[in-house]
Amino acid sequence: MQRMTLTLALVLVLQLGLVGILWLGAGQAGDRAPEPLISLNQDAISSVRIAPGPDEAGVELKRANGSWQLPASDGFPAKQSKAESLAQNLAGIRAGLPVASSQGALARFDLEPKQVERRIVINEGESDSVTLLIGKSAGTNSVYARRAASNVVHEIDFASWQAEPNASAWFETAKLQVPITDVKAVKLAGFTLRKGDDGGWSLKGADPNGEVSTTKIREFVAKLVQPTFDAVSKGGAPEGEPSAGYTVVTQDNDFRFDYYSGDKPTVVRSGQDWHFQVAQEQLETVRAATPEQFVAGSGVKGSASAPGSGGSPSAGGNAGSSEP
Repeated sequence: MQRMTLTLALVLVLQLGLVGILWLGAGQAGDRAPEPLISLNQDAISSVRIAPGPDEAGVELKRANGSWQLPASDGFPAKQSKAESLAQNLAGIRAGLPVASSQGALARFDLEPKQVERRIVINEGESDSVTLLIGKSAGTNSVYARRAASNVVHEIDFASWQAEPNASAWFETAKLQVPITDVKAVKLAGFTLRKGDDGGWSLKGADPNGEVSTTKIREFVAKLVQPTFDAVSKGGAPEGEPSAGYTVVTQDNDFRFDYYSGDKPTVVRSGQDWHFQVAQEQLETVRAATPEQFVAGSGVKGSASAPGSGGSPSAGGNAGSSEP
C-alpha cells in the first residue's frame, strides 16, 4: 500500500510538472510577436503595383529620387504621404496563426486567383519581391490574405481601401488645384468674382437682374479652383485655342486655367507643363458661366448647383480686364 501511494504521488508530481511546462510555453508563445507574412524593408521598396483583380492593369507607384511617381502618367507625382503610408503598411504586415490552407478555403475567402480583391506586387530593387493576394474582409481594417506562391491563408491587419487600384486616387492634386482659402478673386470673361475681407463673395463688372447669392458664388468658385481630373500627361502646349478659361488670383500669384475641348477635354494651368483630363461637365460649367446664374433663387443653367449643358462659348472665354 505504501509503495502504491509513493507511485501515485510520483505520477502526480510528474503531471503537475508537465502542466507547468506547457503553461509556461503557451505564455511565452502568446507573448511572441507574430511572424511577418512578408519581410520587407520599407525604405527599400522601389515600386508597388496594385490591380483590382488578377487580369487588370491597375496602377503602379514607383519611387524615384526619393519621391513617389506614376510611371504610366508620364511620371506625374503621387501624393507622397499616402504612398509612403502604403509602403509602411505593407512592410509592417504581420500574420497570426494560419486560418486555412485547403483549396476550398481559398474559394471561401475569395483567394482563388480569379477571385482576389487586390493583387499587390511589391518590388525591392528591380525584381518582384512579393506578390500579395488580398481576399474578403475579415472585419474592420482586416482582411484574409496569402502569398501568391502559397495556399496558406492568414488574417492580417490591412484594408483594401489602403491599396486603391485607380491612378486618380494617387494623383498629387496640388499640381492643379488651388486651396479656396487662398483665393482672392476669379476673373472670367466680362465679370469677376471677388472675396471680401469678411469672407463673403461679390460679383464685379456686371449687373445681373437681382441680388446675387454669395453662397452660389462660393460654390461655383470651389468648382473652378479645385477641378477633379481623371488622367494626366506631359507635353507642350495643346493644339488650337482654348475654348474657355479664367484667372485665379491669390495673395501672391495669379494662375491661369485654360480649357481645351475635344473627345477628352483638358485643362492647363499656367506654370505647369501637364495636361489634365477633365469631365465634359467641368468644361461646360466654365463655358456656360453667366452673371445671371448667381442671382438668388435663379435656376440659370451653368450654375454651381445645376451645371449647364450648353451656353455661348464666348461666355467663358479668356479672362476679361475686370480687376478684383
